[in-house]
Parts: sequence; C-alpha cells; structure tokens
Amino acid sequence: RSGGLRKRAASASRVPLARSASSSSSASADHALRSAALAAAGGEVRRSHVQVAVRCRPLTESEEAEGDAAVFVHAGRVSVLADGPSELGGGAASQQHDFRFDHVFGPDADQLALFSTCGAPLVDQLFDGFNAAIFAYGQTGSGKTYTMMGDAEQPGLTPRICWFLFDRIRAIRAAEEGGSGRRFRVSVAYVQIYHETLYDMLPPADSPPDHAEQLRIRCCPEVRTSIDSRARAR
Repeated sequence: RSGGLRKRAASASRVPLARSASSSSSASADHALRSAALAAAGGEVRRSHVQVAVRCRPLTESEEAEGDAAVFVHAGRVSVLADGPSELGGGAASQQHDFRFDHVFGPDADQLALFSTCGAPLVDQLFDGFNAAIFAYGQTGSGKTYTMMGDAEQPGLTPRICWFLFDRIRAIRAAEEGGSGRRFRVSVAYVQIYHETLYDMLPPADSPPDHAEQLRIRCCPEVRTSIDSRARAR
C-alpha cells in the first residue's frame, strides 16, 4: 500500500482537453520547465528503449489508522521499512529494502514535475521519428487515473502531452514559415480493456448514452498489430 501511486481524483474523468486560460499558463510553464531541463542537460535527450518511473502517493487516513508505514524516497531510490519476519520474505524486524528506478517521485511531487520528466521527452522523440508509449501500472486506488488524467487544478500526463504536442507543431510551423511547409496529421484513439475485451471510448455522437463499441485487434505484416481504424477520432 505504501508504495503506490498518488491518490486518484474523483473528477479525473471530467478533465477537458481544450485549453482554458489557466491550462494555457500551465502548458507555458511546462514548456519553460522542459527547456530549462534540456539546457541543464546540455540539450541532450536521454534515449532508451524502456525507462521505469515510480510515483509514491501519500497514505490515506485508513492506512495511517492501520499503522502502515510510508516509503522513503531519495536519489532515485525507494526504501521500504519492513517490520517482522512476515514482511518481504522474512528476517529480523525493521529491515530496510532499497529499490532503484530510473525516476522516483515522492508524495509531494506535482503533476508538472512528472510531465517534465516522463512526458515531454517522449513528445521530443516523436518529432525525431520514434514511437513512444506510457504504460501506467498499479493496483486499484494507487493513482493511475490521477497520474494520467489529473483534475482541473492539476492536469495529468494526457492533457499536458496534448498541449505540448500542439505547441511543438505550432513552433515548427512558425519556424518554417515560407520554407518546406511540412504538414501534420494528428489522430487519437481512446480505448479501454475490460475483462479482456477492447472498447471504443470515443463513440459517434449518435450512439446511445453510455454505449461503448467493442473493437477487434488485427495483425498483418504491413501495419503490424492495430485496432479498428474507426476507433480513431472522427
């Protein structure tokens, strides 16, 4: 419990992707923070096949009442204090176990810090021609939805990546004005896997309320594995 992600927000599913005045300022801050991070790193973006980031959420009131201990986060490492032989494989009481990851975010880390480290570099790589993916994994209530979607005051990775993506497109168009005139095409699919079935979460406007169409997963040598094209935004 103590090593989970930040607590899920109740309003996460209502986060609009269209910018408001406050979200625009957040996106500008995202871009400024990302630029500063690149400058500090000499302008280099670390490229790796897979990186693992861990976000530790605060303990809930019920967890504190049960006596659960919080994890300790420091220098890319998560430390867990195990009490008694029944915890983490046995041994003497109060053993400390350290786990290292590429990135570690403590309970006080905000959405902006997570985006700057885990979101913005992937957008940079997209424009260099690389595929990118973020996979959020954790038990129920660990904070996956909050991390990915956030809320109105603290947007998560998904809306911030959308804003940053279109910021980059606008910047490239402005820099190439009168030049090659590259064209961009952006499409989106929003799907859910539930009980081993894939559902389209962006149904047509004339669909019945709360209707989610089941989709098929297809595989062919030309386009590899894909889902039905109608799942893409219309």
